[in-house]
Parts: sequence; structure tokens; C-alpha cells
Amino acid sequence: MSKQSFKKLASCLLLMLLMFLVVSCSGNSEPANNNNNSANMNISPVNNNQAAKEPQYGGTLKMIGTASALNLGHPTEGDYASVYPAVEPLLAVSDERELEGVLAKAWEEDPDNLTITFYLQEGIKFHDGSDFNAEVAKWNFEIAAERYRLRFFDHIDRIEAVDDYTLVIHINQWHNQIIEEWGIKQMFSKQAWETHDESWFSTNVVGTGPFKLEEFVRDSHIYWVKNEDYWQEGYPYLDRIEIIDIPEPTTAAAAFEAGEARAWLNADNQYAREFVDKGYVRNEGWAGMQTVILFNNAEGELFSDKRLREAVEYAIDKQAISDALGYGFSEPIYAVAPPGDWGGHFKWRDYDPEKAKQLLQEAGYNGEEVILLASNAGGRNDMAEAIYNYLRAVGFNVKIDLADLGRFGQALYNDGWKHLALSIAGQDTNYLTSIQRWWGHDGTLSISFIRPAELIEMSRASLLARTTDEKKAWAEKIVKYIGDEALVIPILNQPSGFLHDGTVHTSYPKQGFTRWKMHEMWIEP
Repeated sequence: MSKQSFKKLASCLLLMLLMFLVVSCSGNSEPANNNNNSANMNISPVNNNQAAKEPQYGGTLKMIGTASALNLGHPTEGDYASVYPAVEPLLAVSDERELEGVLAKAWEEDPDNLTITFYLQEGIKFHDGSDFNAEVAKWNFEIAAERYRLRFFDHIDRIEAVDDYTLVIHINQWHNQIIEEWGIKQMFSKQAWETHDESWFSTNVVGTGPFKLEEFVRDSHIYWVKNEDYWQEGYPYLDRIEIIDIPEPTTAAAAFEAGEARAWLNADNQYAREFVDKGYVRNEGWAGMQTVILFNNAEGELFSDKRLREAVEYAIDKQAISDALGYGFSEPIYAVAPPGDWGGHFKWRDYDPEKAKQLLQEAGYNGEEVILLASNAGGRNDMAEAIYNYLRAVGFNVKIDLADLGRFGQALYNDGWKHLALSIAGQDTNYLTSIQRWWGHDGTLSISFIRPAELIEMSRASLLARTTDEKKAWAEKIVKYIGDEALVIPILNQPSGFLHDGTVHTSYPKQGFTRWKMHEMWIEP
């Protein structure tokens, strides 16, 4: 994938995560390849009483969330998370943070012979009655590659539908991130694409999933109805899912407490704490969002001086920020990888304002203005204000630049920023994948974030790791280098989560940001 195209895709993800993060921080035994992130968190686990009850069929699940996708079911421009009920990928992330089959029942990577083979489930049909097969899967990859919406598309030599249920992608080079990207590719109906005008897909979607789209009104609601012909026998349990868009938190809280919805997908931390204390349940998973400070560390820029970057971290009381804004749902972090993840055990700089002042003096800082770029998705940014106060207290002459999401994303991925940017990072199947998406040689950030030659070399070398142990070793080495050089200042980690009234049974979000097993979800009467 061209870097510009990947940045556009990553920008969509960033904006989605930022909306969640700004709302969340408002003032109003380990698996083999990864660890449990929430070991030290003050969180509300899934209701243990739920596990003992048998699933029940029927009912309408009403949730407060968002209905603002710009291109709902477009095969290359669509909103990945918005179509979870209707669209499925070849592979998906399991509870144990490993890839497992969905529309593909098995897969093989052959690094030596440069092939990736998907063995597809048989007898699956799309909502429009057309068949899902290797030719359709081939088309999904080809259209994404043609439109520069498939990361690593330039690694494709050719795609071969060997038979109806065997897809072989011949590649010109192998590395360990290809399957991480291509495996979770969602599959859309080719027949629908050939039948409808392209604009139709901005408000419609045709997939293989457990629910069909009934009605979508942007910024209002989205209704899903049971797919009676779903390919997984015995599923789904629910008859309907209705997601209502209530962006104003006070109104959403009132509706939730009044029982107008059983779940609230994007409650801020303050409301989440209030409802959990009242006995409501907050489901959480391993995937979190890490609040970080990014530098413009280009040669000749103010923060090319490592001492000033270190001073920023020493100046900030992360625990105090977590206590004030996290309401028990966040934790301070000291490495770009959160605790429990590969490299998350490293720690460099505790809160020490006197040390920060000393470093400012040693670096010859003379009160030059420092611009802190931040998003104003929630109208203000409490996190940015807290960091502003800490930096001012040690002598930085800071000014906050609050940007709308469009300008903020453009700065991060294209235009760059002046000095500091308050942003986020996320977690993936393993933290080496997160490194490659955010910090690596082909990562998403703009020209302002300069990757030293040593980091670039390590990032490239890590792509050739084949075993879990090798991937972990590289991830830890890169995380340590980023911390040693203070290239990124991590602030907080907040696991993903959502509220419900205790009658909603679902494993979400235990599989991370890229999956929701909606076919298994059920509700009590």
C-alpha cells in the first residue's frame, strides 16, 4: 500500500478512536503470545452471573451509540466497525489475541514459496442471495488494491481462485504483517456492486453476517434485522438490533437510566463510573487506547533535543491525571506498550518537576513558545489542559492549539505539527503489529515524527521474524529504544469498554477493536 493511502485509512481509525478518547476522558493467566492488560486496573468485569445462564432466542437489543458512518457499506471506503452486524472478514482476532477463521476455515502462509492461501467456508451466501466463494474473495482484494485501500497491495504478484473455495495470493515478498492486514479484510457482495450505483453503498450494505440492514438514517439511527439464512447454524439469537445516535452525554445518560436502551456504547468515564456504582456493568477487553505526546523532532527543531523531550515527561504527573480524568478506568503508562503487552514492563521517567526544570536549564531553553496541538472533538480537551498546566509549571511557555478532527488528522498524517501533538495509539493482535502501524519505518505519522536510522533498521528487521518469541523480542527491543530516546511520551492507557444494564450477554470487546461476535449476543427478557 502506498504510504499516503495507508495514512488515509489510518486517519479514519484515528478519528474514530479520538472521538471515543475525548468522550471517555471528559471532566463532566496469560496467553502464549500476549498478556492481559488489565491486571492492575480498577475495572468492572463482565457480570459473572451472566456466564451461568443459558442463551435465549428473540428480542430487540437497543443501544445508544453512533449512526454517523459516511460510507456505510462501501467495499473500499466503508466504516469497518459500523457494519459489524452485516459484514464478516476472512479471519478475526480471538479472545486470546490470535487470528482464527471466520469466512476462511483455515489458512496457510508459505514464506519460502511466497504464497498465502485461504481455504474458505462452503455454502455461504450474501444477503442478496449471491454466493460467497473464491472468485468473490478475489474481487474484494482486487478492488481494494486497485483503489489503494489494501495495505501492502504492492506485495501482490497475482491472485488465484484455484477452485470455488481455495484462494491463493501470490506475493513478491513476505513479512509477518501481511496476514495481520489481509486476514481481517471484510468481504462484500460482488453482485451488489455490479447491480447498484456506487453512491448506493453510502447508506446500504450487503454482507454475509448474522444481521441484515433494515434502515440507516445518518446521525439518527441504524436498524438491523435477523438474517434467517445465516450460515452458522443456530445463530443469531437476537431478532433485531437498534442503535440510536444520542451524542449529547446528559441526554444519553437520561435515556439509558430510563431503560430506553440496554447498552451505551460510548459513555464518558464520569458517567460510566456513576452507572457502575449503581450496579450497571461495564464490559472491558484487552485492547486499549494509549494517550501519548508526539514531538516534532526534526533536525533543527526545538524538540530535536532529547533533554527537552525528557523534560516533558518528568513534568507530567500521570497518576494524578489518571485519577482526575479516568474515574478508575485508566492507568498511567511509562512505555508506548501498555502494561501486560510486549515491552509494557519498561519504565523510564517518574514525575519529577525539579528534574524537568534542570533539563530545561541544561538544554538552554529560553522560553520559546511551544504549541501543543490537540483535538477538540468534545468542544474542549481536559487532557490537553492538564498537560498545559504541568508544562507551564516547570517553565515551558505553552500554548494549546485546539483543532477540529479534520485539521488534526491532516496534521498528524500529512502536514505535520509545530512542536507537540496530543494523540493516541492503539493495540492490535500483538504489539509488533502496533509498532508497525504507529511507530515503525512505514508507520502512519507525518514528517514531523522523525524515526532515527536505528529505529528504521530495527523496524525493517522485525518484519522477518517468524516465531512468537522472535516477534516478542523485536517488539521489546523497539519499545525500549523509543523509551530510551524519549521519542514518544506515553501518558495513559484506557481499555475499551461499554456499559449495559446486566441483561446483555456478549463477549465484546474481548476480541479488540476489529471484531464483535454479534451472532452470539443475547438478552434476558
